[in-house]
Amino acid sequence: MRVTRIAALLAATLAALPDLAFAGAWTLARGALYDRISGNGYNSNEEFDLDGNRDDLPLDAEFKDVNVVNYLEFGITDRFTAFGSVTVKHLESENLVRTTKTQGIGDADLGLRGRIVQGKQGVFSAQALARIPTGYDEEDLIPLGSGEAEYEGRLQYGRSLWPLIPGYCGAEAGYRWRTGTPEDEFRYLAEIGSDLGKGFYFRTKLDGIKGMETGTALNASGNPTVRESYDLGTLYTTLGHRFGTLSLEAEYAPSIYGTTTSAGSNVSLAISFALTGLLGVHSPEGAH
Repeated sequence: MRVTRIAALLAATLAALPDLAFAGAWTLARGALYDRISGNGYNSNEEFDLDGNRDDLPLDAEFKDVNVVNYLEFGITDRFTAFGSVTVKHLESENLVRTTKTQGIGDADLGLRGRIVQGKQGVFSAQALARIPTGYDEEDLIPLGSGEAEYEGRLQYGRSLWPLIPGYCGAEAGYRWRTGTPEDEFRYLAEIGSDLGKGFYFRTKLDGIKGMETGTALNASGNPTVRESYDLGTLYTTLGHRFGTLSLEAEYAPSIYGTTTSAGSNVSLAISFALTGLLGVHSPEGAH
C-alpha cells in the first residue's frame, strides 16, 4: 500500500510538470507517445584549442548548421520506453577562400530505456543507444557526421523536488563506444527543471562529453562539430509553455568549455505533444 501511495504521488508530480515525464530517468506509461519536433540554428566562428582556449576557425571561417530534429518516445510497457530521433541538416561553411554547403539526413538514434527502481528517493534507470549513419558521404568537404556507428550505455537518476518546489532534478553518466578511428567518450549530464505557473515551465542542463584520449590533434574538417578526439560542455536553458498536451519551447545552448572542437551556440524552437492510450490502456486520472 505504501508503494502504491508513493507511485501515485510521483504520478501526480509528473502530471504537473509537462516534460518531466518525457525526460531523463523517467519512463512513459504503456501505450504513451511523446513527439518533439525542433528547428535549430547552430552558429560558430571559433573553436576550442588543445588547451581549451577559444581561437578563430581556420581562414576566418563561419560555420552554420540549420536542422530539424524529430525525437520520439513510446511506452512499450510501464517499465520500458523506446526512443529515437532523426535529423535533416543544411550545413554551410564560409571562409576567406570559398563557401561550401551540404544538406541531407544526419545520423539516426535508436534506444531503449528501462526503469530499474522507483520510490520516494527517486527513479533509477538504465539506457542503451545506437547511433547509426544514414548513408551520407563522410568524405564531403562538410560531412554530415563521422560516418561511424556509435553505441552507448547510460545510468540515469531523477527525483521530484516537490514539495520544496514544483520541480525535478536529474543526473546521468554513460560510456559511448565509437567505432572506427573516433575515440570513445565518457558522457555526463546534470539537469533541473520546474513549473513556473500559468502554463510556463523551465529547465536547464549541463551536457558534457569527455574524450578518453583527447589532446592528440585538432584533425580539422570543414565541419568543426565532427571531431575524432574532443571534450565539450554545453549549457542548455529552455523556457516552455504548455497548452494541454501540446507544448511550445524556446532554447539557447552555448558551448561553455571544451578542447579540439567547435565553440558555438545553438538556438532552438520546438513543439511537442503527448498521447496516451495507443495500446488500449488509459492513463491514470490527472496524468497526460
